[in-house]
Amino acid sequence: MEGTGDFITLEGRDAAQWEGADVLERLLSDTLAEFRTLSVDERLARMDPRGALLEKLLHLDLDEVDEATLVEVIAAGNRLASCAQALMCDAAGRLAERELMNPAALAEQESDAETGTTSATGVDKGCTAPEELAPRLGWTRNQCRDLTRRGRTMCSSLTNTGTDLRTGRIDTARAHAIIDGLQDVAWQVAMAVEDQVLPSAPERTAGQLRRDIARALVAVDPAEAEARAARRQSRRRVSRPRALGDETAAMTIQGPAADVLALDQALHARAKAAKADGDTRTMDQLRFDTLAAVGSHALATGYLGPKELSLPLGLINGRHPEIHVTIPLTHLTPRTGTAKAGDEADTGTSTGDHVADEAGILHRILTTPPPSSPGCTCGMSSSSGLEAPWYLPGESVIDTGPSITSDAVPYLSGYGPITPATARALAAGGIWRRLVTDPVTDQLLDLGHTRYRPSAALADHVRARDTTCVRPGCSTAARECQLDHTEPWDHTDPSAGGATAPANLGPLCQRDHQTKTHGDFQLEQSAPGVFEWTTPTGHRYRREPDGSTTALSHNLDAPPPF
Repeated sequence: MEGTGDFITLEGRDAAQWEGADVLERLLSDTLAEFRTLSVDERLARMDPRGALLEKLLHLDLDEVDEATLVEVIAAGNRLASCAQALMCDAAGRLAERELMNPAALAEQESDAETGTTSATGVDKGCTAPEELAPRLGWTRNQCRDLTRRGRTMCSSLTNTGTDLRTGRIDTARAHAIIDGLQDVAWQVAMAVEDQVLPSAPERTAGQLRRDIARALVAVDPAEAEARAARRQSRRRVSRPRALGDETAAMTIQGPAADVLALDQALHARAKAAKADGDTRTMDQLRFDTLAAVGSHALATGYLGPKELSLPLGLINGRHPEIHVTIPLTHLTPRTGTAKAGDEADTGTSTGDHVADEAGILHRILTTPPPSSPGCTCGMSSSSGLEAPWYLPGESVIDTGPSITSDAVPYLSGYGPITPATARALAAGGIWRRLVTDPVTDQLLDLGHTRYRPSAALADHVRARDTTCVRPGCSTAARECQLDHTEPWDHTDPSAGGATAPANLGPLCQRDHQTKTHGDFQLEQSAPGVFEWTTPTGHRYRREPDGSTTALSHNLDAPPPF
């Protein structure tokens, strides 16, 4: 089909048609003639995910094509994305096998007597390929671990899944369903189940594929299915918060289905009871507020649940758990022009004083005792047990003040930027720890004198300055990190090593601390709070004070060389 610029799949042809050059030439001529009679959408549907397909899509005027063609453009783009994903997985799997990505010293540090050196993701703990890829792609370490794990699997036991992904026969979601569903399975069983589910995979949704795989695994070996379920349940977890924007965040829970369903039913039943009592919140709001009250109660009292029935909360870096809010000094200055919506008798007075108003709101969150535990500050009312949070309709803060610059936006540790009104409310007290910055220099002015301990001042300053682990892309909160000497401390001759000073300290999570020490990653702090990393492959990145990543070894803004 020379000169067409198109590639099509020649399926369903009789093998005898391919015998002899004349027959082949006639077949190709007939196929080309048939292809030219097709409409644009029919042509797109038959094209393999190669450069010619991308070229055709880029030259289509989407405003001029009909609806059927738009559908096929989307389907063709999905096939191209599948092909690109297969290529990425293949390369990531091969990268993870390279000796440079598997330093022996790190593997020894990460080894575990009970579980060996393989993590729950199926990637060796001593493998630094995820850390190598994360800053280059702008992904999290876990995303890169998943990429390398899937790549390794497609290069070994599930090659047919990789082939179907590369050709666009299945998309990324279906491929992930197959690979993840067979992650903990012996390769012989994995290949057998793949043979069962792959032929019908294009006609099944990703959710249906997951159920198909689970059914097949139980049928093949019930005993092993039970052992596999126990292993999976041992990896039960609750994720850390993921910012969604507009001062909202999300967490996910993974664990034994019975326990997850029990939590679901308990939240649902409590919400139903509140609705029966006339609560006007939606079921979703009530379910969330019930669960959120557990955390507020625990941070306010130091106990998870009633004190006599529960274990006390542990310390984090020598402190009781707390939430940090960093706020420029100007936002703590009273300013007129603030109104409050809803019942002013309950939420405070509308005097124009931000601190007074929002302290009243915070009081409602933290000091309304529930009937079962008088005096505790869990944020629930004595009437229904589910006090409406201050941010629900009818009790919102209306800030009529002027706009602010992006550098002056308050910051909630573990989440991100928040509005000045919310920050002022949180800074008033309660379970939150206030960190005040100069609005011009952005330097810390006040670490919260009610909690100030001189022996911990330096650690407080560094953690407050950097907010998270300083490896590019790592979001582990600084309060949960180890403080690392960027230039190592010399234990034999302290005067010859790095100083214990703000310009030589930075928070690193446990994994990244080990990676820096034993994984051939180099780190410099070119200025206080500015960290420059060099990976084993020689790629260089700078972690900026605001947490963003600058690539130093590649000019990503340069035009392509063609």
